[in-house]
Amino acid sequence: MTNITPILAQEAGIQYQGVEDRSSKTGTYPVIGLITGSFKRGRYDKPMTISLDNIKAQLGHEPNNPHYIAVLDTLMSGVPSVQVVRVKSGGGGAISCAGATNDVYAVMYMDTQAPEQDMVNVFSKIKMQFNGRTFLGEDPAMLNYVQFENVSLTAIPAGLTVPPAPKPDMQVFAITRFSNVLANDLRMTLDATENNENLLIAVIFFGNNPAIMPGENPRIAQACLSEKTAAISCDGASQFISLPMSPGGQYKFIINGQVVFEGLARSFVEADISPYSLYSYADEDTGFSLRNNDPENSLRMRIEALDANPFSDDVFNGYEMEFANLLGLNSAEREDSEYPQWIEFCLGRYEAT
Repeated sequence: MTNITPILAQEAGIQYQGVEDRSSKTGTYPVIGLITGSFKRGRYDKPMTISLDNIKAQLGHEPNNPHYIAVLDTLMSGVPSVQVVRVKSGGGGAISCAGATNDVYAVMYMDTQAPEQDMVNVFSKIKMQFNGRTFLGEDPAMLNYVQFENVSLTAIPAGLTVPPAPKPDMQVFAITRFSNVLANDLRMTLDATENNENLLIAVIFFGNNPAIMPGENPRIAQACLSEKTAAISCDGASQFISLPMSPGGQYKFIINGQVVFEGLARSFVEADISPYSLYSYADEDTGFSLRNNDPENSLRMRIEALDANPFSDDVFNGYEMEFANLLGLNSAEREDSEYPQWIEFCLGRYEAT
C-alpha cells in the first residue's frame, strides 16, 4: 500500500497564510482610541495592550490616578483590552492655553442615591490646582488666582448648554463661573478623584473657552484661563460703529463672550447670530459698519482678525472713535504687521432717531 502525504497548501480549500503572532489579537470589538497618561509603570516608546488581567502589573495600581481610572473605566465597560501609552508627566504645562478666554463654567453633578457619608468623603477631598499650586476646600488664598460666582440654571448665558450628567441618578449640585484675575495665563484643574471610585461626584468644565481640555474622566476637569483684561465700559457708548475692515477678510466675531461667527466679514452680514439683534453692512469702499438693534441691552464685542493687515490706522485717528468705546487696539499686534490683531468695543442700546 502506498502512503501519500498531501501538501496542505495545494489541497482544495486550504491556503497557507504564513506565521502570524496572534498574542495581541482581540477579535472584532468597537474601536477604542489610544489612551495616553501618566502611570507608575509602562512603556514610553509604543502602545501596550492592557486588560483587566494585567492592568495592575503593567501600569501599577493607582486608584486615585485619573489616567488609571480612565483605563479601568474603559475596561469595565466590557472592552476586553485597550491600547495605552505612558507619557512623562508635564504638570500644568500639559494644559494648552491656545485660544484661551478669561473664564470657564463648571457644573458639579452628585449621585442622589449615594449615602450621605460617602458624599462627604468625596467633597472633603476635592482639590483645585492653579498653575501647579494645590488647594483643598474653600481656601481664601484661591482668590489670589480666580474670582468665582455660583450661577443658576436660568442664568446661564444664551447659547451655552450645560453638559449632560455622565450617569443616571445624577442631578446638578452647583454651577460655578471661574474667571482669571492674574495678569498671565492660568492653568486650572478641578480634581474630584479621591474617594470617588464609584463616581458619586462629577465635575465638568464648559463654556466658550477653546482651552477646555477634553477628557473622558468626569472626576477631573482642566482648562486654561487667559489673563485678566480691563472691563469694557459701555457708559455713553453709541449704538453704531464703522470700522475699516476688508469685507473679504477673515474674522472671528465674539458678542458678550460668545463666538457667534468665524469667516469672511461680508458673510457675517447674512449670518444668523440669534439671540443677538445686530445690523451689519459691508462695502468694499467704505468698510464695515455695525449697529446694535436691541433697545434694552448693550453689546460687548470683540473682533479678531484671522489674516494679515486686518485693521488700518484710520480706526485710531478717524471719527469712528466717537461711535463706541474701544479697548486694546494696540495691545495684540502681529509680529509681521503694524496693525492690531483684534479690537474690543461696546455698542450702546438702540435708540430710534
